Amino acid sequence: MIRKNRQETIAPYLKDASNYSGGAAKEVLIPENLVEIAEFLKNDSRPVTIAGAGTGLNASRIPSEGVIISLERFDEIETVENGEVWLGPAATLAELQEHLKNSGWFYPPNPTETNASIGGTLATNASGSRSYKYGVTRDFIRAVECILADGRKVLLKRGHKISDPLCMDDGSKIIFPEIVYTSPNC
Repeated sequence: MIRKNRQETIAPYLKDASNYSGGAAKEVLIPENLVEIAEFLKNDSRPVTIAGAGTGLNASRIPSEGVIISLERFDEIETVENGEVWLGPAATLAELQEHLKNSGWFYPPNPTETNASIGGTLATNASGSRSYKYGVTRDFIRAVECILADGRKVLLKRGHKISDPLCMDDGSKIIFPEIVYTSPNC
């Protein structure tokens, strides 16, 4: 795990598209795997803020104290199989659309910010120009592997009532290191 604790290395994580200024954090953590996240959460009681792509307009990635966990290394996108794809929360909408382009599948909600991370679209239940016809982000999430604030790892699947409590969380109570997304055919 990379740990950044000098102000000049923390500063880029204290801003987003909201242009809010005034964030503060003691440290930025950049984990390489789920075990590092779980161990940190289990053993450290400081407040945690998850840093996404920084495209949000509500300053939810800007902490007032504590530690920032950046999931920037969790950007993998797996092969599409039966209309589903496992992907990391740091994968962007543009990367997902490119990945799906030749498969006959697409990302229906179509938020305007293509640099938004998939984790961010899940945390905010993003919608877009096609949401009226197809639905919002939560309608296309089939499973989420979560790490809870106490370090426990949980796999939640569609039908286990994951939509409302998770998709409307700003990332302060739960971390989404892996997401299964399903897509309608083009």
